[in-house]
Order: sequence, then structure tokens, then C-alpha cells
Amino acid sequence: MNASILRGKTTWQGTPGTLSIDGASFCATLELPWRNNENDLSCVPCGSYECAIYHSPKHGPIYLLQNVPGRSYCEIHPYNWAGAVDHGYKAEALGCIALGTVITKLPPQMMIRNSMVTVDRFMKQMGGKPFTLQISGVEWWDNLTGEAA
Repeated sequence: MNASILRGKTTWQGTPGTLSIDGASFCATLELPWRNNENDLSCVPCGSYECAIYHSPKHGPIYLLQNVPGRSYCEIHPYNWAGAVDHGYKAEALGCIALGTVITKLPPQMMIRNSMVTVDRFMKQMGGKPFTLQISGVEWWDNLTGEAA
């Protein structure tokens, strides 16, 4: 199986996107804003990554992106908030990818909903097998607006 994430506009509140599996839309995604690939502050750079099961001490068995330039432990795991903390927003991630059913706004910030259920469904769909993840879309720092996408 192959998966892809098409990102929308990155903002101080996070970077929303859509994940597809073998070309079929599967769920929403949320990541930190693009911040020039800064460790613990930025979403994953656009590119192609091999993903394999990893036993995270915090999240249990999840998928880990392999060979992310300048980064380590970029996981796909449940969380709800992915904003720039230094701009007053909540974040529960350090450069990982959240999955959920929908991106909504709980003022003052966008968030992803039903993340735990969606990650569980994704894990079952992928069956523990390695896959390639292609990430594309907007990642320009100049596009940060602070408004929900």
C-alpha cells in the first residue's frame, strides 16, 4: 500500500491536510506549522518516506517515518493540537503527524477531532505492513497567517 498527504495552508495554528491510501481519501491530518524543518517545532518536510511499525514508549505500536532529513522519531500518532506554542497556541506534538476525522476550530485554534479512533482505524487498514508515504503541498513560511485554513 501507498499513502499520501496533501497539505493545505500552514498557519501558526498548524498545518492541515488530507491523507489518502492507494488514491482513496482516508482522513484528515494535522501537523505543526512549517518552520524550516526545525526539530520539535516544524512539520515534516515534503518528500517520500518509508514507514514501518515502531513501538513508541509513549504511544505504543505506531508508524514511524524513516530517514527524515535532520530529524528523528517522526511518528503517526493521535493528538488534537499542533500550533506554534511561541505564538500562544496549543501543541501536543513535536513534529509528528496526527490523523482524525475532521479539522475544526475550537477558538482560538484549529484542531483535529477523533484522532485516537482514526489512528486505530489507520493501523488496522495498513495491517502492520511497511508502506511509502508521500507528503506534498504548501510549506512556505511566508504563508503563515494565524487564521484557520
